[in-house]
Amino acid sequence: MKKLLLLVFLVLPFLANAQEGHYKIYDVKQGKVISSAELINNMKSVDVLFFGEEHNDSIGHYLESELFKRLSVAYPARVAASMEMFHRDVQTVMNEYLAGIISEKNFVKE
Repeated sequence: MKKLLLLVFLVLPFLANAQEGHYKIYDVKQGKVISSAELINNMKSVDVLFFGEEHNDSIGHYLESELFKRLSVAYPARVAASMEMFHRDVQTVMNEYLAGIISEKNFVKE
């Protein structure tokens, strides 16, 4: 019995399936998981790409960085980055600027 248990404990780790990677890219339109190369190729007809994130997600930050680098190589003349970090207390002013209610000069001033 001891030998059987020993055998089970020695073989069990080899039978366990580890996660393939830290992330998967899911294409909602195609309804399937795609590779990062497919994702980059799919961006050729896109004018604007927005990244949404959780601020404490290190894997997400890594993926954003890698995706931006790869897009820069694939489409060098078409890639630019714009990052925002506004606190909630200026949301009203930002909404006014984006709606065209106030000028850029007033937006920066406020």
